Amino acid sequence: HGKATWTPLSWWIRRSKWLTLNALVGSLSRGPVTPGDGIEFMDRELIMRSCDQSGRLLHPSRPALNVDATFWRRAFGSGPGPNGEVWSTWTSIQHSNWGYLFGAVLKDDYTVTGLQQASRHFEANIVGRTGFSVVFSVVYGRQGKGSVEFVNLRDFDGFSLKSNNDPERYTLLRTAPVDVNGLALLGEAEKWISVSEWRFERVMS
Repeated sequence: HGKATWTPLSWWIRRSKWLTLNALVGSLSRGPVTPGDGIEFMDRELIMRSCDQSGRLLHPSRPALNVDATFWRRAFGSGPGPNGEVWSTWTSIQHSNWGYLFGAVLKDDYTVTGLQQASRHFEANIVGRTGFSVVFSVVYGRQGKGSVEFVNLRDFDGFSLKSNNDPERYTLLRTAPVDVNGLALLGEAEKWISVSEWRFERVMS
């Protein structure tokens, strides 16, 4: 019989592809998410981006889908669509909507102008009660680093999703509606879905 050997966790991490991307896609798609390793080998910080303290998954109101322009690009080989993956979805609570736009493995930069190139459905479902939203952009990598940017959507000419063939470098743009009192609920920034109807039942002014 062969002798059993112990392999350090760092070896598996270096050889496990797209860990954070898989976790993010699981949340965006409303699919099942479950740890698949021994307790002592689990990445608690990564797991907790998908759920609350009880383990309840935090999903958007519908699965993320490719933006409309994607299919033009794939059908004709050129055009306004992204050369890669750009998805959109939202969370809806009491007639207000929090939007999510995800971009990954893009071979070319893709600029979304006034969200019109993203998805008609996404554009129609992110406007808050005042008719304005704020955008905050978080660029996640393996370490979850990112930047936050606040913009009034109605005054914003567009934003660019940068080309990157590294699946561990991707962009998650999140929007929050501005209420009549001028405040916006940004939710839990450390979660993939910062505002989920499974976490927030209602928002009161």
